[in-house]
Amino acid sequence: MCWLWLLPCVRSEGPTFNFDNGQLPAGTIFTGNQSGTGVTNTGGFTNSGCMVLTRPGTGAQNYGQWVITNDLANGLPVTAFNVSFKLYLLLPA
Repeated sequence: MCWLWLLPCVRSEGPTFNFDNGQLPAGTIFTGNQSGTGVTNTGGFTNSGCMVLTRPGTGAQNYGQWVITNDLANGLPVTAFNVSFKLYLLLPA
């Protein structure tokens, strides 16, 4: 005899962020070492807002980083998370 129980999957819908208005979402910060990086209200998918992490052509090692400063788990340890985004890579000509 075999018993099978199906338990409902608990899925917590967490926060979502976008850059459509050209501003950093509340509870986040952006740092980088290159001018021209950060959040803009154009240039993204279908010319929507986007975050620019690096700019081409400087020859230096450049970076941009976006940090969520809010406690998204109410003090509990985070053991996993899912991220989805649209990525655009500009390749040199």
